[in-house]
Amino acid sequence: MSRVMRGSDNIDTIQSLPQQSKVALCAALRQLKLIKKSGHHKRSFKLTVALMKKAYTQTTNDFKLPKVSSKGEYDSILSRLEQCGLITIDANNPRVDARDRNVTINVTSSDVKYALNDVKILQKILSGKQVRVHGSNMHARG
Repeated sequence: MSRVMRGSDNIDTIQSLPQQSKVALCAALRQLKLIKKSGHHKRSFKLTVALMKKAYTQTTNDFKLPKVSSKGEYDSILSRLEQCGLITIDANNPRVDARDRNVTINVTSSDVKYALNDVKILQKILSGKQVRVHGSNMHARG
């Protein structure tokens, strides 16, 4: 119970997000989970804005969910997540293309699962059943 209390601000924030922002956050956490299971993280593999968008697109396709149709709408999702403090997009190097900027997720998968416990499709996304990473299918078990 104390762990839930510590993350309660994040939980309230996550619950108040629009549906597409929730999907994007779940897709990013799913991507990170698969990166860790694949061993890519041992080679300093980072989550970037482009990889997060790819995970979002693949997730909406895999689960037959509606997705935003323009880059501007997706950028608004990222801005919302960043304004809420749920992600941080590295903007320290202005020479790095926006798509290649690193993304840090500032919330735990456990908090997201707890916050979205009543939304079954988002729970399935977080379980990491299937996603494409670098053009190949990867399956997460458990």
